[in-house]
Amino acid sequence: MAAAIPIKIELTLGELDESLQKLESYGLYIRGYNESTGEVEDEPGEKLENVLTVGLTIGADLDPTWELVSDRATAAGQSRDLFWNDRTRIAPTRLGVFSAYHLGWNKNSILNRLTDEEADMSATFAEATRAASLDFHATGFA
Repeated sequence: MAAAIPIKIELTLGELDESLQKLESYGLYIRGYNESTGEVEDEPGEKLENVLTVGLTIGADLDPTWELVSDRATAAGQSRDLFWNDRTRIAPTRLGVFSAYHLGWNKNSILNRLTDEEADMSATFAEATRAASLDFHATGFA
């Protein structure tokens, strides 16, 4: 049986917030994106956007390995991945069969993730539903 060839995908992320640009956390992994050439340079620099490149490798065992990509870190014999809280902040969300959940104002819905506020509208919607129910019963239709 032939050996499986691992799948490797790299994605470069820009418009990084402050936590992803901390030198103490990600210093060796911050790279530079040159918008005029469309090239990613391993060193950040003047007139370059700070970016992080995230690599995903899936081997024969189908176990994904995520790590940050940087030639400087590799040369220094270092490797690492994103902190969990940073990973969840930049993680895309798939709607799938939960579209009704994600398109509502639930605690962990996409709509809440897209805003800076941590709005949990569940109590507000429950109160509105109770008020509507009381009004409906008061009209004599119930």
